Amino acid sequence: MSNYNKDRENQMNPHYTNLFELVEYLKDKQTAIKHLEELRWKGNCACPHYGSTKTCALKSGKYKCGDKDCDEQFTAKVGTIFESSKVPLKKWFIGMYLLTSHKKGVSSLQLARDL
Repeated sequence: MSNYNKDRENQMNPHYTNLFELVEYLKDKQTAIKHLEELRWKGNCACPHYGSTKTCALKSGKYKCGDKDCDEQFTAKVGTIFESSKVPLKKWFIGMYLLTSHKKGVSSLQLARDL
């Protein structure tokens, strides 16, 4: 693996280096959501409706856009493939890990069996 790929891999998943560590890291729903927030926003939460970085966290786990023209509530899932999915984020992350960690890929049938 080239240095570029190693550096990129460390940026993408700083908390785990193999499937067992990923499963252990994503121990609950809240950790999976925080991981998605970290990957998506990199510490700078932004409203997916308006693009504003003026946001505040609500007790419900949602965020609220602080821009006077928007005022929408949202989560990190809004505007992503995860938004309307009933599949838990943990399964999504495990599936993506399996797809990207095999040189020849994984068939959809094999992925379904594994998950």
